[in-house]
Amino acid sequence: MRSKSIHAFKSLTFMFLNFRQLYRNNLSGSIPPALFRHAKLKFLGLENNPFLTGELPDVSGLVSVEIFNIYNCSLTGPAPSFQKTTNLRYLNLANNSLTSFPPELTNLTNLASLNLLNNNITGPLPDLPPSYRQRRTQDYYLRSV
Repeated sequence: MRSKSIHAFKSLTFMFLNFRQLYRNNLSGSIPPALFRHAKLKFLGLENNPFLTGELPDVSGLVSVEIFNIYNCSLTGPAPSFQKTTNLRYLNLANNSLTSFPPELTNLTNLASLNLLNNNITGPLPDLPPSYRQRRTQDYYLRSV
């Protein structure tokens, strides 16, 4: 199957959506920072695109995002800060080649699921919001190498 450049999705109408599901589209290249500059975006799914490469851009513009799924890709480098994404409930960055945990997770009081398995992360586990640690039904998938 032929891969498609993710930069093909820069159309103006696409930028006004609040739900972006682009999984299994065989997308290739680095993720354009413009995809992460939309304050009304609630769901972002770029999972299962093994040809997506490079580092994750700054996500601070996604102030309304609740679900952030970018797993089973080929992303590298440090995980970005999710400090301004205070509505975030589900964060899945598993099966990439990220080298660090996202900093500043303690303010994500709505976080219900966090998956960072199968990356190249080293160092101590991050601090998590007190409300997250008290839940019994949450998903908690972290591993430090």
